[in-house]
Amino acid sequence: MEKLDATITEQLALLGNHRLFRRMSIEEKKAFLEIGKKEYYCAGKYIIVEDDIGESFYLMLKGKVKILKNVPLSEPEKAECIGILETGDTFGEMAILNQEPSTASVFALTDCEVLSFNTLNLESMLSSLPSTYIKLLKNMIYTISCKLGVMGTRFALTLFSDKNDN
Repeated sequence: MEKLDATITEQLALLGNHRLFRRMSIEEKKAFLEIGKKEYYCAGKYIIVEDDIGESFYLMLKGKVKILKNVPLSEPEKAECIGILETGDTFGEMAILNQEPSTASVFALTDCEVLSFNTLNLESMLSSLPSTYIKLLKNMIYTISCKLGVMGTRFALTLFSDKNDN
């Protein structure tokens, strides 16, 4: 595995540049780093598997992943790449909000270092830093709605292009 291990300064910079952590003070961002857990994944490994129950969301500290969605109507069923994420991106936010099966898989294209935030740790912030927790939830809802908007546009374009190909 290549040398990973993002420094605290690099981690704070990633939080500062991400919409999930906007309008948060340095102290609030540091509180997130304290509850986050560093995890490492080798290239070629799954971080999230579609249909598994998720309990965490992830901030990419280093590396590159692809998002895969199973296409049930294809023969045989196969996974389509619906996105590529890199350092500074997040994924798995829906797991924090709904604890439902994952709607896509996340596959490491390179060695990856992520910071994971699970439901239990985040909910502990509710008692110690309630305003920070509320900011995160608002930012999370905004982030998810932006991602859904992009996916809806991509889906519409795919439908339109399929009709023109026939």
